[in-house]
Amino acid sequence: MANADQTGAAQSQAGALVSAAAREHAQGKSVEAVCLLEGAIQIDRSCFDAWIGLGMVQESLARPAEAIKAYEMAMKLSPGHGFPFGRHTILRLRQRWGPPPQPRARASESRRGRVTASELGIQGRFANQLLQYAFVRLYSEQYQLDLEVPDWLGRDLFDLDDPLPGPALRPVSETEIDLAAILRDGKTPLVDVDIRGHFCGSSAWAARQQELFRSLFRPGAKAAAEVNPALARLPAAGTRIAIHLRWGDLAFGPYRITPVEWYLNWLDSVIRTLDRWTLYIATDDPRSAAPFARFNPIMASDLGPLVRGAEFLTDFYVLSQADIMAISNSTFSFVASMLNRRCTQFLRPQPQKQCLISYDPWNSEAML
Repeated sequence: MANADQTGAAQSQAGALVSAAAREHAQGKSVEAVCLLEGAIQIDRSCFDAWIGLGMVQESLARPAEAIKAYEMAMKLSPGHGFPFGRHTILRLRQRWGPPPQPRARASESRRGRVTASELGIQGRFANQLLQYAFVRLYSEQYQLDLEVPDWLGRDLFDLDDPLPGPALRPVSETEIDLAAILRDGKTPLVDVDIRGHFCGSSAWAARQQELFRSLFRPGAKAAAEVNPALARLPAAGTRIAIHLRWGDLAFGPYRITPVEWYLNWLDSVIRTLDRWTLYIATDDPRSAAPFARFNPIMASDLGPLVRGAEFLTDFYVLSQADIMAISNSTFSFVASMLNRRCTQFLRPQPQKQCLISYDPWNSEAML
């Protein structure tokens, strides 16, 4: 009981310092805020909010190296959290590539109104951010609205230059309103709103604008210069089989790691029908490829240097060029399958059936 009381007291003290740091930072006293946050961390090194706050304040002080370290600690404490992942990616890329394209100026006169996505870059990691951006972008295009989005990793990776948000708009959430139905069915749109949601339900909202969706996420000039040489090293002959094994942050709640045996059983049945083939394993944990050794798989590291700051990018684009792909219960590989023009078989884990089942990237749940 004493240990629990001590832990609770430490968490309370750290939380109070984080709150005080937020007030100091809001008043322009960023150096003082750093001291308070460092004090909170000394009391409780597991205080996620203190590491996040420290990263944000260090960014405001133009100290990217210190901010990166703070976000790395936050990512260790909460691997699936989108904000530290996004800022960590952005800062590392900008250290190497410099700033992204300048945001376009907002239109002086709106076409029919405005739409924003103020939580873009805060909720969800890489591919979930792509779904969020794609939804508001397709929504704005379909209904001729001016789109404004905050700073996010799409500006660096895809050279997107949307205007930054102007005056705040009324928030609307997919949990309260069926926003996907408005886009999918061409209903009267909500205008001058701040759209919020993860958009991990049915992908049917994007089906009518497949080409626009794909065009949004072509590598930008700097990303292409690094990822295209790796893609050029993929074997040209035979069938490209790609499997995505996501282990790093899925061992909790409904996002359980799929048993490797499901993929092995499926793979044994597939290769019997093929003359020539290559197996590619996309993964956030190289240890996951060990059970596939007899298939001589290739991985991102076999294709040359990874994109420093966005090491996941090679996996993402290789998945988008597979002939047959088996994904995880993950938006990362699901969105890659939406970009894929050449694949003839899309498969994913189905927990109820305890095997892989076929799915349609343009009419399926992004997350089961």
